[in-house]
Amino acid sequence: MAKIFATISQNWLEEKSSHDRDVMIKYARISRILTICGWISSVECVILYHAPVAFNTVVRTINNITDIPGALFAIQSVYFYDVTPPHIYRMTVSSQVIANSLGSLIYTGSDCELLYHSVYNCNWTSLTCNEYSQITLLLLRTKKPLCITFGKFAPLTLSTFAQICKTSCGWVSVLLTMKN
Repeated sequence: MAKIFATISQNWLEEKSSHDRDVMIKYARISRILTICGWISSVECVILYHAPVAFNTVVRTINNITDIPGALFAIQSVYFYDVTPPHIYRMTVSSQVIANSLGSLIYTGSDCELLYHSVYNCNWTSLTCNEYSQITLLLLRTKKPLCITFGKFAPLTLSTFAQICKTSCGWVSVLLTMKN
């Protein structure tokens, strides 16, 4: 198996003809366009989900338990602080938009990793040379999943995001205690 991958790596390092280069660039452009379309559609979904809040409507059932009159949120929740002041309301809505945006980006990255595993586990021994080279290109491209970092310092994964949310809620709790 190691010899096969060494041969594949050596093949990718060899000089390519202009036709091979054009084919690779064409497929790279297609994958880039699909990635950009995926990002745009995730941003559109977040915007379409949160935009009705600006017009004082929501796309869910409004009940009396968790909804405060005049302070509608796209994400229904019980808040441990008073959300009726305008600045706190805006900060809470903004945090919901940011949380949904980051969540969609994190799921996009995990889908990239699933693509790598599905390509790796396919029956590649019975493929033609052309299909085999395309699968190798997919393996090389999806080996490292999409990773969002904090200033090139630490990766933002779902667990890191959850830990940041817990910590920020703790700080808000401390600030509210100090205020009272």
